[in-house]
Amino acid sequence: MRVAEQLNLALHELLKSDPSVHLLGEDLSDPYGGAFKITKGLSTAFGDRVRSTPLSESAIVGVGAGLALAGDKAIVEIMFADFVTLAFDQLVNFAAKSTTMYGRRVPMPLVVRCPSGGGRGYGPTHSQSPQKHLIGVPGLGVHELSPSTTPVCCSPICCRRASRPCCSRTRSSTPARRSRTASSTTSSASNCSASGPDGRGCS
Repeated sequence: MRVAEQLNLALHELLKSDPSVHLLGEDLSDPYGGAFKITKGLSTAFGDRVRSTPLSESAIVGVGAGLALAGDKAIVEIMFADFVTLAFDQLVNFAAKSTTMYGRRVPMPLVVRCPSGGGRGYGPTHSQSPQKHLIGVPGLGVHELSPSTTPVCCSPICCRRASRPCCSRTRSSTPARRSRTASSTTSSASNCSASGPDGRGCS
């Protein structure tokens, strides 16, 4: 199964199992289903919980962070990781800080998924890997899964559906790299971090 198919399946299972999950991003709705078809079929199956948004990364992440702060769970897709810089203030000064600035630990179940890297011929503003700019921010976790020769799944759900041991426990020839796990999460294209009820990513 291709990584894109695994991501689609994981999102489908997450939306199906948890009615508090919302998926936001540009061109996510059917029939387009996102730039890389990760969200294909989801808006048809889950209606208003999968929303195509205006072209404003700051607004998309801000809405997602607001949903998370209000008690729901949000997955935000940035079409290309390059444009996560436009949401830097929402991520660094709102989402990440909201976990600790209210006098008590506040869950922020927010995932920002960012397809990153070159190799597709999309040009200099659609091919960067800006993850390093978010590493080390308190309250923010950065998760990246690099390609490997060993199957690596983005969710144990995928393995259960395929009736096999969870390949996230399989040793990879190119291991995943990640910073400290925290409440708010931003992830690369090949990684799927699902937020649990405590607001932490479970990748």
